[in-house]
Amino acid sequence: MWLHRTDTTFKLKTKGDNYTGVELDIVYYPEVNSFDNSHDQAFEIDYPLEDMLAILGGTQHKFWLDFKNLNVYNAERSLAKLEELLAAYGIDKSRAIVESPNYRELKHFKDAGFYTSFYVPTDVKYLRTKEGQNEFIDKVRQVAASGNVNAVSFPVEFYELVKRADIDKDLLLWDLGGRWWAFFVDPQR
Repeated sequence: MWLHRTDTTFKLKTKGDNYTGVELDIVYYPEVNSFDNSHDQAFEIDYPLEDMLAILGGTQHKFWLDFKNLNVYNAERSLAKLEELLAAYGIDKSRAIVESPNYRELKHFKDAGFYTSFYVPTDVKYLRTKEGQNEFIDKVRQVAASGNVNAVSFPVEFYELVKRADIDKDLLLWDLGGRWWAFFVDPQR
């Protein structure tokens, strides 16, 4: 079990020890070559990723970096910055998952030794029709065949579709509902 949207140092310090790992949303700002620990882009860095890494450096926590704005223009520079930050805080990259819907640019991170995960498209249109389901399955297969990712990540509602893709990648799931305990008692989970 991982702590979702760990967006403040307070949350990390007070709740982080109760979980296997923590999920951090990150946004890269190329203008200042820095990351914000934020779910959405803003005009300035309000929650520097460095603050979280300073805490994580003194622990053995694993962390899931949900990279919100990875793209072709920032991939190489953001990779260099992330490696610099991890080195500064004595954190081995094997503790990190780098996730993005941009699987092509995740190749840079995978080639650098990071564990990478493709955030699958989670539009409910893929659940409604046979055509949508086939489109979804084809996309998951395409990404898996690219060699750019170690895993695919998605909400539990998409599990059956991802399983039908029959890929040889790790599956990282989440359930943000109030029934977290269902993973332990519900055979459907």
